Amino acid sequence: MGKIVRITDYQYKKSWKSEIDVVSDCPIYHFLRWIEKYGLGHNLIEVDGPGGGNPCFEIYHMDKNVLRAALSEHHQTQAGDPFIDESIYQ
Repeated sequence: MGKIVRITDYQYKKSWKSEIDVVSDCPIYHFLRWIEKYGLGHNLIEVDGPGGGNPCFEIYHMDKNVLRAALSEHHQTQAGDPFIDESIYQ
């Protein structure tokens, strides 16, 4: 397993965030490997989220470009897609 990085409340407030729906047929192993690959932090928002009952997570990273790259992989689109930038907040 990779190194676990804990961030302070201040760092969390300054990090870039996005919310994602994880499809129910995605094994948790694949989701956690994706989180680890990009060094993302994550918080479970809802187990039965608004997108059809799938888990809804908030993901975050201090570097907006890292978060943008992770989201582009997750949504299978280009990092410059306006949808990606619209889904990132601070």
